[in-house]
Amino acid sequence: MNKNILVITDQDNVFTLALEKANTIAKEFRSKVEVISFIDSTSAEVEISQHEEKLHQHVKNCFDESVGITIQIIVTPDFTDWTQKHCEQNQVDLVIKTGHRSESIFYAPSDWKLIRKLDCPLMIISDQKWRAKPTILAALDAGNTNELQKHIDMDVIHQANHWALVKDWQLHTIYAMPLPTAKVELGVVEVEQFERQNHDKAVELLEQRLALSNITPVEKKVA
Repeated sequence: MNKNILVITDQDNVFTLALEKANTIAKEFRSKVEVISFIDSTSAEVEISQHEEKLHQHVKNCFDESVGITIQIIVTPDFTDWTQKHCEQNQVDLVIKTGHRSESIFYAPSDWKLIRKLDCPLMIISDQKWRAKPTILAALDAGNTNELQKHIDMDVIHQANHWALVKDWQLHTIYAMPLPTAKVELGVVEVEQFERQNHDKAVELLEQRLALSNITPVEKKVA
């Protein structure tokens, strides 16, 4: 069955990284692509027309003719909310967008909202060049014994392994140990000491979770 990719383009129509990545993936998996561009509701009609014309040109330049594409211009003040509802109401197998950094080391709030809200995989494209051997990192909640979480972790590791095999990437896994936040804030627990005391147990939990998948990553890390 064909997969469906949703591409969120940059609002200023400057970067085409997400479109280029979508074209590569769509050709490999024979996917259909839906290209969405969001503009603020205050934009004038002539600006919308110019925006649409530029978007169509980018799509024409980035995609092979064999890829099935639909294009939409959406007027909304909150593109993350629209994207979430659209993915819930339609079969979307992958969302692709260019990542944006805020003034700090973290991604902008809109990227974090999509990471938290979307039920389907999200690929955030960076304009930074990757190392010679790219790495895909699968984050697992290995300490959570809930059956639903185990299923989620299996989906994560199998999806990550699939991409690693297709793209010839290295597969790394990580388990972030949950800290007793209140005690840390009160100074009762020292973070580095907590990590040293719980490191071996965390590694054991990660290995037990990975054993369920029969997948061996290049590197296993706890933090």
